[in-house]
Amino acid sequence: MSAVIAECAEVTQRAAARTEAARAGIEESRRLQEAATARWEVTQADAAERNRKLDTMIEEMRADRARKEVEWEEEKAWRQEFLRRQEKMFQHYLQRADRTLAEFKQETAEIKKELAEQRDERKAFREALMLILDRLPPPPPDLGSA
Repeated sequence: MSAVIAECAEVTQRAAARTEAARAGIEESRRLQEAATARWEVTQADAAERNRKLDTMIEEMRADRARKEVEWEEEKAWRQEFLRRQEKMFQHYLQRADRTLAEFKQETAEIKKELAEQRDERKAFREALMLILDRLPPPPPDLGSA
């Protein structure tokens, strides 16, 4: 009987360890997602600042258009390349974010599955414990707590 109880205790300890590992994984996923969001916000602020600077440059060029027509065309080509690269960068970032989100969803599904398994293990443990308790003889009649 003590072997069964020891085995049940071991199963319970393993389940607790898996629960703790799952919880740590969730916290790590949360931390990574928050870091990615912070990086994205910084990127957005930088991009907005760069776009504001570009707009200022455009206004200055319009004021001096006659003198700087050749320079204007070069700057326009540079802006287009810059925007193409920026768009490519954002697409790459969004693809990475989509992959990360898919991984988080998969990890969440695995964690939910593991929690369900642990719930089943706890139920089996309780049932086994009840079966063991049912096999015990009744307390003696002279026992004061009975």
